[in-house]
Amino acid sequence: MGTRYGPSQKREGTRSRVNEMHEQETADLAILLDAMAAVVGEVSKVYQAVKRATETGDERDFYQAMGAFDGLPGWQKQRIQTVATSRAEELLDLVLEPA
Repeated sequence: MGTRYGPSQKREGTRSRVNEMHEQETADLAILLDAMAAVVGEVSKVYQAVKRATETGDERDFYQAMGAFDGLPGWQKQRIQTVATSRAEELLDLVLEPA
């Protein structure tokens, strides 16, 4: 039988992962936020939810952001992915460019 965790242990594990994500993926999330701003705008509820989650690292904010993003139409999610991928490739080219 597998290990059972109490509610507080499960939440702490998720919070730890969210905080770890927050610390390690700041640049990636900045690219995502830039792409979201370009596609849905900085005043959109989805953009604000994702921004709040990246700033606080709070588990509830993270899940609200996931739900808000998941609620976007498929074409908007695809467009955000395209814009973010393009920007990431631009930045990678700058990093890898010979001096």
